[in-house]
Amino acid sequence: MRYVSLLCCAVAFLIVLLFGPSLFGQVKTEQASFQLYYGHDAKLLESIKKEMKPNQIVVVDIRSLSALQFGQLRRRSKEQSAKLLAYISIGELHSREMKLFEAFAKKNRPSLDLAKLKSKVFISENQTFGSLHVDALESVWCDFIYDKAADILATGVDGIFLDTVDTVDVYIGKREWEIDRRAKSVAAMIGLVRGLKSKHPSIYVMQNRGLNLIGNDVFVGDATGKNVPGLSLSKSHVHNPDAILFEDAFTADGDWGKKIVKQLDAVQRSGEATVVALGYKASGADQAKFSRKCAEHQFVPAWSKDSLSLHLEVAR
Repeated sequence: MRYVSLLCCAVAFLIVLLFGPSLFGQVKTEQASFQLYYGHDAKLLESIKKEMKPNQIVVVDIRSLSALQFGQLRRRSKEQSAKLLAYISIGELHSREMKLFEAFAKKNRPSLDLAKLKSKVFISENQTFGSLHVDALESVWCDFIYDKAADILATGVDGIFLDTVDTVDVYIGKREWEIDRRAKSVAAMIGLVRGLKSKHPSIYVMQNRGLNLIGNDVFVGDATGKNVPGLSLSKSHVHNPDAILFEDAFTADGDWGKKIVKQLDAVQRSGEATVVALGYKASGADQAKFSRKCAEHQFVPAWSKDSLSLHLEVAR
């Protein structure tokens, strides 16, 4: 009987070894990888297509692409089972899109004075990128983003890449606002991030920056203040982002930087969201050391020159 048992075990082991994945319905997928490019250069777009792999997250700005370029990327992403995401800024409005916002506001808030409306929506300026920080508490802005996202998703992309979520840091530090007022805008930004997923449950959502939101709570205040419930990305939530980009990764010093890395580590290990770390050469980071840190925390690595060159070269 002992020999029969050993023989049965050996046969069972051989079956699992040869047919295990298909036998139990589990097919191992390739580890996620990442590419990001905001431009339209033909050679760089060709390199993106060439480098596409299964399970890869590919971020582009479809406003920069011709119909032909976008169609080619879309077909390639389908062939490779990659995720093609379109850029959308939810915390800032660039000057080139001001007329688009004004037209939307006039159509959807015809009874309101446009100048007064804009003075409430736009709260400060980002001089580096020629854009304005917006208050997510203003419903006209959220409606504008929902409308814009719907148009983007109608093109057939797999999801959206939410940029400028870090405008929430402007709310947190805006001392001319009462703490309760700041807290309302912080909660509104969280609501906007989740609202996009709520309206389009099947899409893939990737958040960029806004790292103060990823934990269980967001502290709003100065010496004293209040906590606003955060996204809690390491815990299950049906409307949370599927991935987060840790841009300019590992460069923040002090307790805050350590806390963020620890939180992102917990997010990645929880399996609730994918963490992509984007390192910048201009920040003085060593690419080999950066890669080792990504491996230590199981983050998906990507590398580029700096944040101002993302329309000139592919981050990967």
